Amino acid sequence: MLTISVFIHYNVCSLPDIETWILYNTLKRQKNMQGYYGFKDGSGEWFLIVDTEKCNGCRKCVEVCPMHILDVSEDEFDPFRDEPVVKVKNDERNKIRYSCAPCKPGFGEKPTPCMAVCEPGAISFSDAWKQLYDQQ
Repeated sequence: MLTISVFIHYNVCSLPDIETWILYNTLKRQKNMQGYYGFKDGSGEWFLIVDTEKCNGCRKCVEVCPMHILDVSEDEFDPFRDEPVVKVKNDERNKIRYSCAPCKPGFGEKPTPCMAVCEPGAISFSDAWKQLYDQQ
């Protein structure tokens, strides 16, 4: 069974506006907001993770991604944010395991190109790739 997911640790969009704002600001103080792009299946959890609080929308990661899966646009998780953030393109989310594989996230000392150019450190990956490469 394949489950395609894009979620944030705290999804508050279904609450009334004032309650959303209060909850959002409370959660923002407690923990950074993170967008998870990818999927979970029987082989693992395959996510590219964007810390939306750190992302400054500079587009450097978009320019260096050899598979062209990244884009910068409005924050789909934070309706109160004015600045754009990086995200995985919609049509790439269900195949991110294979799209990111050539860069070998989590393997060795060298970071992926998108992580290397991200000065704020907003991009990371789930541990499934590391576990995959540790077995080889």
